[in-house]
Amino acid sequence: MPLRMSVEDQKVNPWRCEGMADYPHPSRTTPHVINQHFDLKCAIPAPHARIDAAMYRKRWYGWEKVATGSADKRNTARLRAVTPWKCPQGQRDRFYGIGLFRVEGGGKTWSARVYNENETHIVCS
Repeated sequence: MPLRMSVEDQKVNPWRCEGMADYPHPSRTTPHVINQHFDLKCAIPAPHARIDAAMYRKRWYGWEKVATGSADKRNTARLRAVTPWKCPQGQRDRFYGIGLFRVEGGGKTWSARVYNENETHIVCS
């Protein structure tokens, strides 16, 4: 189940935008890639929307940033950023990703952070 912006975050922006992050997962289209999607959906097109995202994998010493992604668009109700990481086949890792969602208009900026994490290992296939 994707994690979403809180109801309070959605209420404060006039375009009623919602940010979501799915779980990191093996790509369905590209072999040896782990993806995570960060989606912004607005009820009304926002004057300017941006997503900056990063994906991390668990290492013995902590979390290592392995991929980043961003998307930026004007006058849009939908936006997606993807964090693809090319992984060695058969490698097992845990991942988490975090996205910063921003919508701007009328001289104001609304933002929220959304993250999601796998609690089990993913095998690179």
